[in-house]
Amino acid sequence: MIRPTPLWRSVAFTLAFYGFTGIACLVLGLVLLTTRRATFAVATWYVHTAHWLERKLLRLDFRVIGAKPPQGSAIYAFKHESSFETLKLWHLLSDPAIVFKVELLRLPIFGGFLTKLGMIPVVRGAGAKAMAPMLAAGRKVIAAGRPIAMFPQGTRVPIGERRPYKRGIGRLYEELQVPVVPVALDSGRFWPKYGRKYGGTVTFEFLEPIQPGLPADEMMQLLETRLEAACDRLAAQALADREA
Repeated sequence: MIRPTPLWRSVAFTLAFYGFTGIACLVLGLVLLTTRRATFAVATWYVHTAHWLERKLLRLDFRVIGAKPPQGSAIYAFKHESSFETLKLWHLLSDPAIVFKVELLRLPIFGGFLTKLGMIPVVRGAGAKAMAPMLAAGRKVIAAGRPIAMFPQGTRVPIGERRPYKRGIGRLYEELQVPVVPVALDSGRFWPKYGRKYGGTVTFEFLEPIQPGLPADEMMQLLETRLEAACDRLAAQALADREA
């Protein structure tokens, strides 16, 4: 059930979240000088506390449906509708290597965090030049037995809109020869880019993996078809629950 968030709860969450984020950045700045294990521990503390604030102040939680396959050597392709799921990758996957735009490396502290934890930068709009370092980083991640998480459209896409799927995921799939696991969600109904937030339960649905061996174009068409259909179904159900 979707519930409108009262204004006072929304304001309280915003103040608490950004205040806590400031504190976490100070702590993270200190541990970046130590070990990856310490950095990982602080990051885990941050995402779990942020989710606690969401549950307590926004009354917003999440659930997982579908058969989540064994983690490790796979690419998890998440639909991206909201800021909500960016912090949930840590809950859903074990030590994921997240594909992110290279501009984030310029951010103080946060850029160091991304490097320390072995995330995968990509240069958007650079064409073939962007692929070589991304593929090299992807090979290291898979060799270490870590899952790769990415948003194949490269940006947030509101419910009802269509944006092209970027070719980067196709190149990773072809190069790494690992399954692609589509992950559908309905976060855009609860936490739109603009406007009022809603309490309730966001659904993440792990869909059937696309096994390696297909041509990249065929895989991408299959990924888009499955992911868009599943997200449309989840969004329609969330809207029906809100109107019930």
